[in-house]
Amino acid sequence: MPAEQPQVERIGRPYPSRTNVSQACESCRKRKARCSGDRPACIACAKQGRECVYAEHGDKRRSERSGTGDKSASPGPSVSEASSLVRDDAMAVLTPLGDALDEPADDAHDPWGVGELVLSDKGELHSNPEATLYRPVAVRLVRPHPPEGPAHYLPCSATYLPIPLDTEQHRLLVELAFTHGLSLGMNAWKMLFIESMMKAVRNPFYSPALHMAIVCTGLRYCRDPAVYTRYLADGQGFKDRGMLFLDAARREVEKETANPMLSTIMAWLLLCATYVHMSLDELGGQAYAQGAFMAADFRVHQQCDEQLKAIKEPLRGMLDMARRDVYGYCLAISGWWAAYYSRPMLPFVDTPTQHKSRLHGECGPHPTPSHITSHAFQRHSVLSHIMLQVVRCNHGTRMSARARAECVARLRRELEAWRENMPTCLAWPPPEHELEPISPSVVTLFALYNALVIHLLRPYAIERSSRGGLTGPEWGGLVFEDALDTCFLAAAQIIQQVHYIRDKHGMWAAPSNIQDCIYHASTILVFEASGLVPAEPAAVGVALGSLAYGHQALTELAETWPAAAQAAESIRMLQAQYCVSV
Repeated sequence: MPAEQPQVERIGRPYPSRTNVSQACESCRKRKARCSGDRPACIACAKQGRECVYAEHGDKRRSERSGTGDKSASPGPSVSEASSLVRDDAMAVLTPLGDALDEPADDAHDPWGVGELVLSDKGELHSNPEATLYRPVAVRLVRPHPPEGPAHYLPCSATYLPIPLDTEQHRLLVELAFTHGLSLGMNAWKMLFIESMMKAVRNPFYSPALHMAIVCTGLRYCRDPAVYTRYLADGQGFKDRGMLFLDAARREVEKETANPMLSTIMAWLLLCATYVHMSLDELGGQAYAQGAFMAADFRVHQQCDEQLKAIKEPLRGMLDMARRDVYGYCLAISGWWAAYYSRPMLPFVDTPTQHKSRLHGECGPHPTPSHITSHAFQRHSVLSHIMLQVVRCNHGTRMSARARAECVARLRRELEAWRENMPTCLAWPPPEHELEPISPSVVTLFALYNALVIHLLRPYAIERSSRGGLTGPEWGGLVFEDALDTCFLAAAQIIQQVHYIRDKHGMWAAPSNIQDCIYHASTILVFEASGLVPAEPAAVGVALGSLAYGHQALTELAETWPAAAQAAESIRMLQAQYCVSV
Protein backbone atom coordinates (compact mmCIF):
# COMPACT_ATOMS: atom_id res chain seq x y z
CA MET A 1 0.00 0.00 0.00
CA PRO A 2 1.53 3.26 -1.04
CA ALA A 3 2.45 5.73 1.61
CA GLU A 4 -0.21 8.31 2.35
CA GLN A 5 0.56 11.60 0.68
CA PRO A 6 0.63 14.64 2.97
CA GLN A 7 -2.36 17.01 2.76
CA VAL A 8 -1.39 20.18 0.89
CA GLU A 9 -3.61 23.28 1.19
CA ARG A 10 -4.59 24.51 -2.26
CA ILE A 11 -4.76 28.26 -2.33
CA GLY A 12 -5.75 28.66 -5.96
CA ARG A 13 -4.01 30.54 -8.70
CA PRO A 14 -2.63 33.85 -7.47
CA TYR A 15 -3.45 37.13 -9.26
CA PRO A 16 -0.87 38.20 -11.80
CA SER A 17 1.42 40.94 -10.67
CA ARG A 18 1.22 42.90 -13.92
CA THR A 19 -0.86 46.08 -14.14
CA ASN A 20 -3.06 44.89 -17.02
CA VAL A 21 -2.78 48.04 -19.09
CA SER A 22 -4.59 47.40 -22.37
CA GLN A 23 -2.38 47.35 -25.46
CA ALA A 24 -5.31 48.70 -27.52
CA CYS A 25 -6.28 52.34 -27.69
CA GLU A 26 -9.38 53.45 -25.81
CA SER A 27 -11.43 53.92 -28.98
CA CYS A 28 -10.74 50.43 -30.38
CA ARG A 29 -11.08 48.80 -26.96
CA LYS A 30 -14.55 50.30 -26.41
CA ARG A 31 -15.62 49.25 -29.90
CA LYS A 32 -14.07 45.77 -29.37
CA ALA A 33 -12.17 46.23 -32.62
CA ARG A 34 -8.67 45.01 -33.54
CA CYS A 35 -6.11 47.71 -32.78
CA SER A 36 -2.68 47.88 -34.44
CA GLY A 37 -1.18 49.49 -31.32
CA ASP A 38 0.81 52.00 -33.34
CA ARG A 39 1.87 55.20 -31.62
CA PRO A 40 0.91 58.03 -31.61
CA ALA A 41 -2.20 56.87 -33.53
CA CYS A 42 -3.33 53.40 -34.53
CA ILE A 43 -4.27 52.62 -38.13
CA ALA A 44 -8.05 52.66 -37.46
CA CYS A 45 -8.02 56.02 -35.65
CA ALA A 46 -5.75 57.60 -38.23
CA LYS A 47 -8.05 56.43 -41.02
CA GLN A 48 -11.23 57.71 -39.29
CA GLY A 49 -9.66 60.96 -38.09
CA ARG A 50 -10.36 60.14 -34.44
CA GLU A 51 -8.26 61.14 -31.47
CA CYS A 52 -6.21 58.09 -30.40
CA VAL A 53 -5.71 57.76 -26.62
CA TYR A 54 -3.88 54.92 -24.82
CA ALA A 55 -4.48 54.11 -21.14
CA GLU A 56 -1.46 54.72 -18.91
CA HIS A 57 -2.57 52.83 -15.76
CA GLY A 58 -4.33 49.54 -15.05
CA ASP A 59 -7.67 49.40 -13.26
CA LYS A 60 -7.04 46.38 -10.94
CA ARG A 61 -8.76 43.73 -13.02
CA ARG A 62 -7.72 40.45 -14.60
CA SER A 63 -10.07 40.66 -17.57
CA GLU A 64 -12.72 42.81 -19.20
CA ARG A 65 -15.49 41.03 -17.28
CA SER A 66 -14.05 41.34 -13.77
CA GLY A 67 -13.52 45.05 -13.55
CA THR A 68 -14.08 46.45 -10.07
CA GLY A 69 -15.29 49.86 -11.15
CA ASP A 70 -18.79 50.76 -12.32
CA LYS A 71 -18.41 51.53 -15.99
CA SER A 72 -21.60 53.62 -16.05
CA ALA A 73 -20.60 55.71 -13.04
CA SER A 74 -17.88 57.70 -14.80
CA PRO A 75 -17.55 57.96 -18.58
CA GLY A 76 -14.20 57.20 -20.14
CA PRO A 77 -11.80 60.05 -20.83
CA SER A 78 -12.68 60.33 -24.51
CA VAL A 79 -16.41 60.46 -23.76
CA SER A 80 -15.90 63.07 -21.04
CA GLU A 81 -13.77 65.14 -23.36
CA ALA A 82 -16.31 64.90 -26.17
CA SER A 83 -19.22 65.74 -23.93
CA SER A 84 -17.42 68.78 -22.54
CA LEU A 85 -16.98 70.02 -26.09
CA VAL A 86 -20.52 69.50 -27.29
CA ARG A 87 -22.80 69.90 -24.28
CA ASP A 88 -25.24 72.79 -24.16
CA ASP A 89 -24.52 75.89 -22.11
CA ALA A 90 -24.81 75.26 -18.38
CA MET A 91 -28.39 75.42 -17.13
CA ALA A 92 -29.20 76.74 -13.68
CA VAL A 93 -32.09 74.35 -13.14
CA LEU A 94 -34.94 75.49 -10.89
CA THR A 95 -33.26 78.69 -9.77
CA PRO A 96 -34.91 82.12 -9.70
CA LEU A 97 -34.61 83.98 -12.97
CA GLY A 98 -32.68 86.90 -11.48
CA ASP A 99 -29.85 84.57 -10.39
CA ALA A 100 -29.98 82.27 -13.41
CA LEU A 101 -29.60 85.15 -15.85
CA ASP A 102 -26.22 86.14 -14.38
CA GLU A 103 -24.50 82.84 -13.54
CA PRO A 104 -25.49 79.19 -13.21
CA ALA A 105 -25.96 77.56 -9.82
CA ASP A 106 -22.78 75.99 -8.43
CA ASP A 107 -24.48 72.75 -7.40
CA ALA A 108 -26.47 72.24 -10.62
CA HIS A 109 -25.47 69.27 -12.77
CA ASP A 110 -24.94 70.08 -16.41
CA PRO A 111 -27.26 68.13 -18.71
CA TRP A 112 -25.88 65.91 -21.42
CA GLY A 113 -25.83 67.73 -24.73
CA VAL A 114 -27.45 66.54 -27.90
CA GLY A 115 -24.72 67.64 -30.25
CA GLU A 116 -22.78 70.75 -31.01
CA LEU A 117 -24.90 73.91 -30.92
CA VAL A 118 -24.29 76.42 -33.70
CA LEU A 119 -25.58 80.00 -33.91
CA SER A 120 -26.93 81.05 -37.29
CA ASP A 121 -27.23 84.53 -38.75
CA LYS A 122 -30.99 84.30 -38.16
CA GLY A 123 -30.39 84.14 -34.40
CA GLU A 124 -31.23 80.42 -34.15
CA LEU A 125 -29.14 78.33 -31.75
CA HIS A 126 -29.51 74.87 -33.30
CA SER A 127 -27.83 71.46 -33.34
CA ASN A 128 -25.26 70.96 -36.05
CA PRO A 129 -26.63 68.03 -38.08
CA GLU A 130 -23.12 66.62 -38.55
CA ALA A 131 -22.44 66.42 -34.80
CA THR A 132 -23.35 63.72 -32.31
CA LEU A 133 -22.66 63.34 -28.63
CA TYR A 134 -19.45 61.39 -29.31
CA ARG A 135 -18.32 63.07 -32.49
CA PRO A 136 -18.26 66.87 -32.36
CA VAL A 137 -17.46 68.77 -35.53
CA ALA A 138 -15.76 72.07 -36.09
CA VAL A 139 -17.85 75.12 -36.90
CA ARG A 140 -17.54 76.02 -40.56
CA LEU A 141 -20.17 78.67 -41.03
CA VAL A 142 -20.05 80.63 -44.26
CA ARG A 143 -21.47 84.07 -43.60
CA PRO A 144 -23.08 85.41 -46.78
CA HIS A 145 -22.79 89.09 -47.52
CA PRO A 146 -26.08 90.77 -46.53
CA PRO A 147 -28.10 91.83 -49.55
CA GLU A 148 -28.40 95.48 -50.37
CA GLY A 149 -31.79 97.12 -50.19
CA PRO A 150 -33.17 99.12 -53.10
CA ALA A 151 -31.98 102.67 -53.49
CA HIS A 152 -34.30 105.46 -52.30
CA TYR A 153 -36.49 102.95 -50.50
CA LEU A 154 -39.48 104.23 -48.48
CA PRO A 155 -40.95 101.66 -46.05
CA CYS A 156 -44.31 103.45 -46.12
CA SER A 157 -44.61 102.46 -49.81
CA ALA A 158 -43.45 98.84 -49.50
CA THR A 159 -45.14 96.48 -51.94
CA TYR A 160 -46.24 94.07 -49.19
CA LEU A 161 -48.39 96.72 -47.47
CA PRO A 162 -52.12 96.35 -48.20
CA ILE A 163 -52.28 100.09 -48.81
CA PRO A 164 -49.48 102.71 -49.10
CA LEU A 165 -48.95 104.94 -46.07
CA ASP A 166 -48.24 108.64 -45.88
CA THR A 167 -44.65 109.21 -44.72
CA GLU A 168 -45.48 111.33 -41.67
CA GLN A 169 -48.46 109.21 -40.74
CA HIS A 170 -46.32 106.07 -40.99
CA ARG A 171 -43.77 107.61 -38.63
CA LEU A 172 -46.58 108.53 -36.21
CA LEU A 173 -48.08 105.02 -36.22
CA VAL A 174 -44.72 103.35 -35.54
CA GLU A 175 -44.11 105.81 -32.70
CA LEU A 176 -47.53 105.10 -31.18
CA ALA A 177 -46.99 101.34 -31.32
CA PHE A 178 -43.66 101.46 -29.53
CA THR A 179 -44.82 104.04 -27.00
CA HIS A 180 -48.03 102.33 -25.92
CA GLY A 181 -47.84 98.71 -27.13
CA LEU A 182 -47.66 95.76 -24.76
CA SER A 183 -44.01 95.73 -23.58
CA LEU A 184 -42.75 96.99 -26.95
CA GLY A 185 -42.13 100.39 -25.36
CA MET A 186 -39.82 98.80 -22.80
CA ASN A 187 -36.84 97.81 -24.94
CA ALA A 188 -34.46 99.09 -27.59
CA TRP A 189 -36.14 97.22 -30.43
CA LYS A 190 -37.56 100.44 -31.85
CA MET A 191 -34.23 101.96 -32.87
CA LEU A 192 -32.94 98.73 -34.40
CA PHE A 193 -36.26 98.00 -36.10
CA ILE A 194 -36.41 101.42 -37.77
CA GLU A 195 -32.77 101.22 -38.85
CA SER A 196 -33.33 97.80 -40.43
CA MET A 197 -36.67 98.82 -41.94
CA MET A 198 -35.05 101.72 -43.79
CA LYS A 199 -32.63 99.25 -45.43
CA ALA A 200 -35.50 97.02 -46.60
CA VAL A 201 -33.56 93.88 -45.62
CA ARG A 202 -35.23 91.19 -43.55
CA ASN A 203 -33.08 90.44 -40.51
CA PRO A 204 -33.47 89.50 -36.80
CA PHE A 205 -34.89 92.97 -36.04
CA TYR A 206 -37.20 93.53 -39.00
CA SER A 207 -39.54 91.60 -41.25
CA PRO A 208 -42.57 92.62 -43.34
CA ALA A 209 -44.92 90.75 -40.97
CA LEU A 210 -43.54 92.52 -37.90
CA HIS A 211 -43.74 95.84 -39.74
CA MET A 212 -47.45 95.40 -40.52
CA ALA A 213 -48.21 94.14 -36.98
CA ILE A 214 -46.59 97.28 -35.56
CA VAL A 215 -48.56 99.52 -37.94
CA CYS A 216 -51.75 97.73 -36.84
CA THR A 217 -50.92 98.38 -33.17
CA GLY A 218 -50.24 102.03 -33.96
CA LEU A 219 -53.62 102.35 -35.68
CA ARG A 220 -55.35 100.92 -32.58
CA TYR A 221 -53.82 103.77 -30.56
CA CYS A 222 -54.47 106.42 -33.20
CA ARG A 223 -57.23 108.92 -32.26
CA ASP A 224 -57.01 111.25 -35.25
CA PRO A 225 -59.82 110.57 -37.78
CA ALA A 226 -57.76 112.24 -40.50
CA VAL A 227 -55.21 109.44 -40.10
CA TYR A 228 -57.06 106.21 -39.37
CA THR A 229 -59.92 106.78 -41.84
CA ARG A 230 -57.42 106.62 -44.71
CA TYR A 231 -56.60 103.01 -43.87
CA LEU A 232 -60.05 101.45 -43.54
CA ALA A 233 -61.57 99.00 -46.00
CA ASP A 234 -65.05 99.53 -47.39
CA GLY A 235 -67.67 99.13 -44.68
CA GLN A 236 -65.17 99.44 -41.81
CA GLY A 237 -65.44 102.01 -39.02
CA PHE A 238 -63.54 103.28 -35.98
CA LYS A 239 -63.71 99.94 -34.15
CA ASP A 240 -62.16 98.16 -37.16
CA ARG A 241 -59.08 100.34 -37.52
CA GLY A 242 -55.94 98.31 -38.09
CA MET A 243 -57.79 95.18 -39.27
CA LEU A 244 -56.55 95.65 -42.83
CA PHE A 245 -52.93 95.46 -41.68
CA LEU A 246 -53.67 92.74 -39.11
CA ASP A 247 -55.00 90.39 -41.79
CA ALA A 248 -52.07 91.18 -44.08
CA ALA A 249 -49.59 90.59 -41.22
CA ARG A 250 -51.13 87.18 -40.53
CA ARG A 251 -50.75 86.12 -44.17
CA GLU A 252 -47.18 87.39 -44.31
CA VAL A 253 -46.01 85.81 -41.04
CA GLU A 254 -47.29 82.42 -42.21
CA LYS A 255 -45.01 82.77 -45.24
CA GLU A 256 -42.05 83.79 -43.05
CA THR A 257 -42.52 80.77 -40.79
CA ALA A 258 -41.03 78.57 -43.51
CA ASN A 259 -37.73 80.45 -43.00
CA PRO A 260 -38.07 82.12 -39.59
CA MET A 261 -35.92 84.72 -37.90
CA LEU A 262 -36.06 86.36 -34.48
CA SER A 263 -38.31 89.02 -35.99
CA THR A 264 -40.78 86.25 -36.94
CA ILE A 265 -41.09 85.29 -33.26
CA MET A 266 -41.75 88.92 -32.35
CA ALA A 267 -44.40 89.15 -35.07
CA TRP A 268 -46.27 86.05 -33.83
CA LEU A 269 -46.22 87.23 -30.20
CA LEU A 270 -47.35 90.74 -31.09
CA LEU A 271 -50.18 89.28 -33.19
CA CYS A 272 -51.16 87.14 -30.19
CA ALA A 273 -51.54 90.18 -27.91
CA THR A 274 -53.41 92.09 -30.63
CA TYR A 275 -55.86 89.27 -31.38
CA VAL A 276 -56.69 88.57 -27.73
CA HIS A 277 -57.34 92.21 -26.90
CA MET A 278 -59.57 92.48 -29.96
CA SER A 279 -61.65 89.54 -28.64
CA LEU A 280 -60.27 87.12 -31.25
CA ASP A 281 -59.11 84.56 -28.70
CA GLU A 282 -58.82 81.53 -31.00
CA LEU A 283 -56.55 83.35 -33.44
CA GLY A 284 -54.58 84.70 -30.49
CA GLY A 285 -54.07 81.17 -29.18
CA GLN A 286 -52.79 79.97 -32.54
CA ALA A 287 -50.38 82.91 -32.78
CA TYR A 288 -49.08 82.30 -29.25
CA ALA A 289 -48.53 78.60 -29.93
CA GLN A 290 -46.48 79.43 -33.03
CA GLY A 291 -44.41 82.10 -31.27
CA ALA A 292 -43.72 80.08 -28.10
CA PHE A 293 -42.73 76.97 -30.06
CA MET A 294 -40.46 78.99 -32.32
CA ALA A 295 -38.81 80.67 -29.31
CA ALA A 296 -38.10 77.24 -27.79
CA ASP A 297 -36.83 75.99 -31.16
CA PHE A 298 -34.43 78.95 -31.41
CA ARG A 299 -33.29 78.32 -27.80
CA VAL A 300 -33.57 82.03 -27.02
CA HIS A 301 -33.48 81.13 -23.29
CA GLN A 302 -29.88 79.88 -23.57
CA GLN A 303 -26.67 81.84 -23.60
CA CYS A 304 -24.59 81.58 -26.76
CA ASP A 305 -21.31 83.25 -25.79
CA GLU A 306 -19.08 80.52 -27.25
CA GLN A 307 -21.13 80.28 -30.43
CA LEU A 308 -20.89 84.06 -30.90
CA LYS A 309 -17.11 83.80 -30.70
CA ALA A 310 -17.14 80.96 -33.23
CA ILE A 311 -18.86 83.12 -35.85
CA LYS A 312 -16.83 86.21 -34.84
CA GLU A 313 -19.82 88.14 -33.49
CA PRO A 314 -19.22 90.35 -30.43
CA LEU A 315 -20.79 89.57 -27.08
CA ARG A 316 -23.48 92.21 -26.45
CA GLY A 317 -23.48 92.86 -30.16
CA MET A 318 -26.54 93.23 -32.37
CA LEU A 319 -27.32 89.52 -32.71
CA ASP A 320 -26.81 88.82 -29.00
CA MET A 321 -28.94 91.81 -28.06
CA ALA A 322 -31.72 90.64 -30.37
CA ARG A 323 -31.78 87.18 -28.75
CA ARG A 324 -31.92 88.69 -25.26
CA ASP A 325 -34.75 91.06 -26.17
CA VAL A 326 -36.77 88.32 -27.87
CA TYR A 327 -36.39 86.15 -24.76
CA GLY A 328 -37.55 89.02 -22.54
CA TYR A 329 -40.50 89.77 -24.82
CA CYS A 330 -41.43 86.07 -24.91
CA LEU A 331 -41.41 86.02 -21.09
CA ALA A 332 -43.58 89.13 -20.94
CA ILE A 333 -46.19 87.78 -23.36
CA SER A 334 -46.10 84.30 -21.80
CA GLY A 335 -46.54 85.64 -18.27
CA TRP A 336 -49.51 87.72 -19.39
CA TRP A 337 -50.95 84.78 -21.35
CA ALA A 338 -50.62 82.35 -18.43
CA ALA A 339 -52.29 84.76 -16.01
CA TYR A 340 -55.03 85.71 -18.51
CA TYR A 341 -56.08 82.10 -19.12
CA SER A 342 -54.76 80.61 -15.83
CA ARG A 343 -52.59 78.00 -17.49
CA PRO A 344 -48.80 77.81 -17.65
CA MET A 345 -47.61 77.59 -21.23
CA LEU A 346 -43.84 78.14 -21.52
CA PRO A 347 -41.84 74.88 -21.61
CA PHE A 348 -38.38 76.30 -20.86
CA VAL A 349 -39.36 78.46 -17.87
CA ASP A 350 -37.29 76.36 -15.43
CA THR A 351 -34.07 76.20 -17.44
CA PRO A 352 -33.00 79.74 -18.39
CA THR A 353 -29.33 80.63 -18.85
CA GLN A 354 -29.83 83.70 -21.01
CA HIS A 355 -28.25 86.98 -19.98
CA LYS A 356 -30.38 89.92 -18.96
CA SER A 357 -31.42 92.30 -21.72
CA ARG A 358 -28.97 95.13 -22.22
CA LEU A 359 -29.41 98.53 -20.55
CA HIS A 360 -29.32 101.55 -22.86
CA GLY A 361 -28.93 105.26 -22.43
CA GLU A 362 -27.24 107.10 -19.58
CA CYS A 363 -27.81 106.74 -15.85
CA GLY A 364 -27.35 109.54 -13.35
CA PRO A 365 -29.36 112.21 -11.56
CA HIS A 366 -31.46 112.60 -14.72
CA PRO A 367 -31.50 109.25 -16.57
CA THR A 368 -32.46 109.26 -20.23
CA PRO A 369 -35.84 107.81 -21.30
CA SER A 370 -34.13 104.89 -23.06
CA HIS A 371 -32.32 103.99 -19.82
CA ILE A 372 -35.59 104.04 -17.87
CA THR A 373 -37.47 101.92 -20.40
CA SER A 374 -34.66 99.35 -20.72
CA HIS A 375 -34.60 99.02 -16.92
CA ALA A 376 -38.38 98.55 -16.98
CA PHE A 377 -38.05 95.85 -19.63
CA GLN A 378 -35.55 93.94 -17.47
CA ARG A 379 -37.85 94.15 -14.45
CA HIS A 380 -40.85 93.11 -16.56
CA SER A 381 -39.01 89.96 -17.66
CA VAL A 382 -38.24 88.95 -14.07
CA LEU A 383 -41.83 89.68 -12.97
CA SER A 384 -43.19 87.62 -15.86
CA HIS A 385 -41.05 84.66 -14.81
CA ILE A 386 -42.56 84.85 -11.31
CA MET A 387 -46.01 85.17 -12.88
CA LEU A 388 -45.56 81.87 -14.72
CA GLN A 389 -44.59 80.17 -11.46
CA VAL A 390 -47.63 81.65 -9.68
CA VAL A 391 -50.00 80.26 -12.31
CA ARG A 392 -48.35 76.85 -12.10
CA CYS A 393 -48.49 76.86 -8.28
CA ASN A 394 -52.15 77.88 -8.02
CA HIS A 395 -53.66 76.27 -11.10
CA GLY A 396 -51.27 73.82 -12.74
CA THR A 397 -49.79 71.47 -10.13
CA ARG A 398 -51.19 68.96 -7.66
CA MET A 399 -49.38 69.13 -4.31
CA SER A 400 -49.98 68.69 -0.60
CA ALA A 401 -51.28 71.52 1.57
CA ARG A 402 -47.91 71.99 3.21
CA ALA A 403 -46.05 72.00 -0.10
CA ARG A 404 -48.51 74.52 -1.55
CA ALA A 405 -48.16 76.77 1.49
CA GLU A 406 -44.37 76.64 1.16
CA CYS A 407 -44.59 77.40 -2.56
CA VAL A 408 -46.86 80.41 -1.97
CA ALA A 409 -44.59 81.70 0.79
CA ARG A 410 -41.53 81.40 -1.47
CA LEU A 411 -43.23 83.20 -4.36
CA ARG A 412 -44.42 85.92 -2.01
CA ARG A 413 -40.84 86.49 -0.85
CA GLU A 414 -39.70 86.68 -4.48
CA LEU A 415 -42.36 89.30 -5.22
CA GLU A 416 -41.34 91.37 -2.19
CA ALA A 417 -37.69 91.16 -3.23
CA TRP A 418 -38.64 92.25 -6.76
CA ARG A 419 -40.38 95.34 -5.37
CA GLU A 420 -37.64 96.21 -2.88
CA ASN A 421 -34.81 95.92 -5.41
CA MET A 422 -36.33 98.36 -7.88
CA PRO A 423 -33.72 100.69 -9.45
CA THR A 424 -33.89 104.35 -8.49
CA CYS A 425 -34.90 105.42 -12.00
CA LEU A 426 -38.16 103.45 -11.58
CA ALA A 427 -40.09 104.99 -8.71
CA TRP A 428 -43.65 104.66 -7.50
CA PRO A 429 -45.42 106.65 -6.17
CA PRO A 430 -44.06 109.54 -8.24
CA PRO A 431 -42.33 112.45 -6.48
CA GLU A 432 -44.52 115.34 -5.43
CA HIS A 433 -42.95 117.73 -7.94
CA GLU A 434 -42.24 115.50 -10.92
CA LEU A 435 -40.62 117.09 -13.95
CA GLU A 436 -42.64 115.09 -16.46
CA PRO A 437 -45.28 112.35 -16.21
CA ILE A 438 -44.16 108.76 -15.85
CA SER A 439 -44.66 106.66 -18.97
CA PRO A 440 -47.91 104.63 -18.92
CA SER A 441 -45.86 101.49 -19.62
CA VAL A 442 -43.79 102.02 -16.46
CA VAL A 443 -46.89 102.73 -14.36
CA THR A 444 -48.49 99.57 -15.76
CA LEU A 445 -45.41 97.62 -14.62
CA PHE A 446 -46.21 98.51 -11.00
CA ALA A 447 -49.89 97.72 -11.60
CA LEU A 448 -48.85 94.29 -12.89
CA TYR A 449 -46.92 93.70 -9.66
CA ASN A 450 -50.03 94.46 -7.58
CA ALA A 451 -52.20 92.30 -9.85
CA LEU A 452 -49.76 89.42 -9.40
CA VAL A 453 -49.93 89.79 -5.60
CA ILE A 454 -53.72 89.45 -5.88
CA HIS A 455 -53.41 86.51 -8.28
CA LEU A 456 -51.12 84.70 -5.84
CA LEU A 457 -53.07 85.30 -2.61
CA ARG A 458 -56.71 85.68 -3.71
CA PRO A 459 -57.75 81.97 -3.54
CA TYR A 460 -56.35 81.61 -0.04
CA ALA A 461 -57.67 84.97 1.18
CA ILE A 462 -61.23 84.12 0.09
CA GLU A 463 -61.07 80.57 1.48
CA ARG A 464 -59.73 81.71 4.84
CA SER A 465 -61.87 84.83 5.29
CA SER A 466 -65.31 83.73 4.06
CA ARG A 467 -65.25 79.98 4.67
CA GLY A 468 -62.96 79.64 7.68
CA GLY A 469 -60.57 77.31 5.88
CA LEU A 470 -56.77 77.02 5.75
CA THR A 471 -56.43 77.12 9.55
CA GLY A 472 -54.76 73.74 10.14
CA PRO A 473 -51.04 73.35 10.85
CA GLU A 474 -50.55 71.79 7.42
CA TRP A 475 -51.24 75.22 5.88
CA GLY A 476 -48.18 76.78 7.46
CA GLY A 477 -49.64 78.69 10.38
CA LEU A 478 -49.45 82.43 9.66
CA VAL A 479 -48.60 82.19 5.94
CA PHE A 480 -52.07 83.45 4.93
CA GLU A 481 -52.88 85.48 8.05
CA ASP A 482 -52.69 88.86 6.27
CA ALA A 483 -53.54 87.63 2.77
CA LEU A 484 -56.87 89.48 2.59
CA ASP A 485 -55.46 92.80 3.82
CA THR A 486 -52.58 92.48 1.36
CA CYS A 487 -55.05 91.95 -1.50
CA PHE A 488 -57.13 94.97 -0.40
CA LEU A 489 -54.00 97.14 -0.38
CA ALA A 490 -52.89 95.88 -3.81
CA ALA A 491 -56.35 96.60 -5.29
CA ALA A 492 -56.31 100.15 -3.90
CA GLN A 493 -52.87 100.75 -5.41
CA ILE A 494 -54.01 99.51 -8.83
CA ILE A 495 -56.92 101.96 -8.81
CA GLN A 496 -54.49 104.71 -7.80
CA GLN A 497 -52.21 103.79 -10.72
CA VAL A 498 -55.17 103.75 -13.13
CA HIS A 499 -56.10 107.23 -11.83
CA TYR A 500 -52.59 108.42 -12.70
CA ILE A 501 -52.64 106.99 -16.24
CA ARG A 502 -56.14 108.31 -16.92
CA ASP A 503 -55.36 111.80 -15.59
CA LYS A 504 -51.90 112.19 -17.13
CA HIS A 505 -52.23 110.32 -20.44
CA GLY A 506 -55.79 109.08 -20.98
CA MET A 507 -56.90 105.44 -20.89
CA TRP A 508 -56.52 105.11 -24.65
CA ALA A 509 -52.73 105.43 -24.17
CA ALA A 510 -52.41 102.58 -21.64
CA PRO A 511 -50.84 99.23 -22.59
CA SER A 512 -53.48 96.59 -23.21
CA ASN A 513 -52.56 94.53 -20.13
CA ILE A 514 -53.78 97.29 -17.81
CA GLN A 515 -57.15 95.62 -18.49
CA ASP A 516 -56.02 92.53 -16.56
CA CYS A 517 -54.81 94.66 -13.65
CA ILE A 518 -58.18 96.43 -13.35
CA TYR A 519 -59.99 93.10 -13.52
CA HIS A 520 -57.91 91.58 -10.68
CA ALA A 521 -58.44 94.67 -8.54
CA SER A 522 -62.18 94.67 -9.22
CA THR A 523 -62.61 91.05 -8.10
CA ILE A 524 -61.15 91.94 -4.71
CA LEU A 525 -63.22 95.14 -4.50
CA VAL A 526 -66.39 93.11 -5.18
CA PHE A 527 -65.40 90.76 -2.37
CA GLU A 528 -64.83 93.71 -0.02
CA ALA A 529 -68.19 95.31 -0.86
CA SER A 530 -70.16 92.04 -0.81
CA GLY A 531 -70.55 91.71 2.94
CA LEU A 532 -68.90 88.27 2.93
CA VAL A 533 -66.22 89.70 5.22
CA PRO A 534 -66.65 92.26 8.03
CA ALA A 535 -66.03 95.77 6.70
CA GLU A 536 -66.74 99.31 7.84
CA PRO A 537 -69.47 101.17 5.91
CA ALA A 538 -66.89 103.74 4.85
CA ALA A 539 -64.65 101.01 3.41
CA VAL A 540 -67.61 99.52 1.52
CA GLY A 541 -68.38 102.94 0.06
CA VAL A 542 -64.78 103.40 -1.06
CA ALA A 543 -64.81 99.94 -2.66
CA LEU A 544 -68.01 100.68 -4.57
CA GLY A 545 -66.59 104.00 -5.77
CA SER A 546 -63.40 102.28 -6.93
CA LEU A 547 -65.47 99.67 -8.76
CA ALA A 548 -67.34 102.39 -10.62
CA TYR A 549 -64.06 104.09 -11.52
CA GLY A 550 -62.54 100.84 -12.77
CA HIS A 551 -65.65 100.15 -14.86
CA GLN A 552 -65.39 103.59 -16.44
CA ALA A 553 -61.68 103.10 -17.14
CA LEU A 554 -62.34 99.75 -18.85
CA THR A 555 -65.10 101.32 -20.94
CA GLU A 556 -62.70 104.01 -22.16
CA LEU A 557 -59.95 101.45 -22.80
CA ALA A 558 -62.42 99.47 -24.96
CA GLU A 559 -62.17 102.20 -27.60
CA THR A 560 -58.63 100.97 -28.18
CA TRP A 561 -58.94 97.29 -27.18
CA PRO A 562 -62.51 95.88 -27.43
CA ALA A 563 -61.81 93.01 -25.01
CA ALA A 564 -61.81 95.56 -22.18
CA ALA A 565 -65.58 95.93 -22.66
CA GLN A 566 -65.99 92.21 -21.94
CA ALA A 567 -63.93 92.58 -18.76
CA ALA A 568 -66.14 95.50 -17.69
CA GLU A 569 -69.28 93.42 -18.29
CA SER A 570 -67.85 90.53 -16.25
CA ILE A 571 -67.18 92.85 -13.33
CA ARG A 572 -70.68 94.32 -13.58
CA MET A 573 -72.19 90.82 -13.41
CA LEU A 574 -70.06 89.90 -10.37
CA GLN A 575 -71.09 93.10 -8.66
CA ALA A 576 -74.78 92.50 -9.39
CA GLN A 577 -74.53 88.97 -8.00
CA TYR A 578 -72.67 89.66 -4.77
CA CYS A 579 -73.13 93.32 -3.85
CA VAL A 580 -76.27 94.81 -2.31
CA SER A 581 -75.65 98.28 -3.71
CA VAL A 582 -74.98 98.34 -7.45
